[in-house]
Amino acid sequence: MSLLSNRKHHPNDIVRFNKSFEINPETHCWEWLGHVGKRDGYCQMRINGKMRGAHKVSYLLYKEDTIPEGLLVCHKCDNRKCVNPDHLFLGTYKDNMQDAVRKGRMSWRGKERPELRRGEAHPSSKLSKKEVLEIRSSSEMGKDLAVKYGVSTNTISRIKSKKIWRHV
Repeated sequence: MSLLSNRKHHPNDIVRFNKSFEINPETHCWEWLGHVGKRDGYCQMRINGKMRGAHKVSYLLYKEDTIPEGLLVCHKCDNRKCVNPDHLFLGTYKDNMQDAVRKGRMSWRGKERPELRRGEAHPSSKLSKKEVLEIRSSSEMGKDLAVKYGVSTNTISRIKSKKIWRHV
């Protein structure tokens, strides 16, 4: 369903939107001048009484009437303040994360971030490398291992399937 309530875009929405950005001549980003969310740093605009991501509003006003369920509006330019519809594309959460990794904005499995504390070096770690190896090689039931090592059965399962402690 469209953020604009399945109706044609109200002319006032477009006028308000177009007054709320400035074009950066170097990057061609349409940089939002309106409200920016404190929590995530994304620009916002009130549409139909609700705050919405300004980049999503831009996509809906200038590209498509709907954003299919399960898809996000992603930035090609990596500028959270950009609302230029030419800089926006639809993708899944996974697409967005892979795009971020390709562009060096984040890493998977700590490969590009040596400062990332992992395993025993992580401040909230309850297990040692030795214990993780013991858990992986054990044939005991997960619930018994959880009691033995003072962690949840979910943690045991995630260690055994290498969803966590992958570097070991």
